[in-house]
Amino acid sequence: MGGEEKRTVIGIISDFHSLSLKNKINATIIVPTQKSNDTMQSMIAVMGIKIKDNKTTEALTAIESKWTEFFPEIDYEYEFLEDAYYSMYSSDAKMSKLFLYFSGLIILISCLGIYGLASFSIEKRIKEIGIRKILGGSLKDISVLLSKQFMIWVFISNILAVPLVYYIAERWLRDFEYHINISWIQFAIGIIIIFIIALSTVLIQTIKAARINPAKILRYE
Repeated sequence: MGGEEKRTVIGIISDFHSLSLKNKINATIIVPTQKSNDTMQSMIAVMGIKIKDNKTTEALTAIESKWTEFFPEIDYEYEFLEDAYYSMYSSDAKMSKLFLYFSGLIILISCLGIYGLASFSIEKRIKEIGIRKILGGSLKDISVLLSKQFMIWVFISNILAVPLVYYIAERWLRDFEYHINISWIQFAIGIIIIFIIALSTVLIQTIKAARINPAKILRYE
């Protein structure tokens, strides 16, 4: 314990996280402090105290009083455990919110783009739609026909995006000594959600076009 001082080990506890999950759990020694031992008193770093939720004000006042009594030469400072944990991951929490906002914005812009492209494509094929309806084409067949070309591009974009997302996520997780493993299920769920959003956007236009009376489309032909 420094110099010739020796201590007796009275117990062993399980490892616990005293730092961020970005750090390994280091060897830790927990020792009792003694008022009469100036060396041990100067080693005080953190003291953890559990208090009742409805007694916070009274507890803080009592703790400050006792601290001043036993350690008058050391300034009394405190923080709540949840605030300490938050400070460890504040940058990650901010990054998470940033990614969430930008992802929402990107999805919105993408939907507007798909909606515009679908409108333009359907407008160019509006007469084809009318002819197919006259020849017996069903609402389902016409919707599948018009949606298929957009879904192909959505599929290609996912194929290109998945490796990039995996690389970025895997690089970010390397900063943590203790982290989850990336699973293909997470990517599968993401791709399914993207397909549902894209398909819903396209179907709004395709179903609307497929329900138009063919007589109105072809009356000038």
